[in-house]
Amino acid sequence: MNMQYALSRVDARCENAPLRWRLQAERARKNAENELNDASTRINELTLHVTTLTADKRRIESDFQSMHADMNEALNARRAADERADRLQMELNRLTEELRQVSTSSSLSSSSSSGGSKILK
Repeated sequence: MNMQYALSRVDARCENAPLRWRLQAERARKNAENELNDASTRINELTLHVTTLTADKRRIESDFQSMHADMNEALNARRAADERADRLQMELNRLTEELRQVSTSSSLSSSSSSGGSKILK
């Protein structure tokens, strides 16, 4: 009886084997689908992240170009102001020297006029 019981169990296992394999295959298919869905979700998240980073990069590059243009404009304005200041300093020096010369010749002329009038008296 023991032998017959064992044979009947082996027969039952053999009959149930294709069902077990189908169940295992179904579980494996569901697991693969879940992994595919998870991977697709992750790919979508990463694609969105890359798109956001690309937009940020473009914005930063644009800001950098604007700041660079502003800096060049400020440097050019500074150079122009320095050149104008140099020209004005040269003009001031020229006018100061001219005033000094006029003042010197005026004082010489006054002293020679006063000296001459003392002589005439």
